[in-house]
Amino acid sequence: MKSNINSVVSVLPVKDYSAAVAWYARLLGREADLVPVEGVAEWQIADGAWIQVCLDTERAGYTTVVVGVDDLEAQRGVCSRVGIELDET
Repeated sequence: MKSNINSVVSVLPVKDYSAAVAWYARLLGREADLVPVEGVAEWQIADGAWIQVCLDTERAGYTTVVVGVDDLEAQRGVCSRVGIELDET
């Protein structure tokens, strides 16, 4: 049976909202697609897939997001160009 689910949102609670939004804007190459309310920024990263950054100091640091890419070396280059340092793969 086909699932009825048609979207997924990864919610990332953060302590420093401004810094987190700036970091994700650099990673994704653009400002947030939506800012539905103060303290929440959202980027659509694929059809039906979103990353949401939200100010929540109590839950900050307790989330993991795994993002797949087609070309790992190309993405490493993108990250390097915008000042995001990565460890070895």
